[in-house]
Amino acid sequence: MLGRHGGGDARQGQRESEKRPDGTLVLRSPIEFETPKWSILDFTPEWAEKAPQRTFLAQRGRDGEWQGFPMPNYGKGCSR
Repeated sequence: MLGRHGGGDARQGQRESEKRPDGTLVLRSPIEFETPKWSILDFTPEWAEKAPQRTFLAQRGRDGEWQGFPMPNYGKGCSR
């Protein structure tokens, strides 16, 4: 099932929606994404040098405790 919906904002234009048999609703916008001017990864080499002891990424382990990953060591040949 494919439908078209008008938004309340004229800048949004039309968007398509698709409801799949499993109940998933997929929305598509006609608005093109712009290329970002920067990424959070652009700052990683600077902070890896300034504060290498800081946690770069963290996730919860199976025990519920945080598991941290240190800043990448860009001085040892790692690059974006």
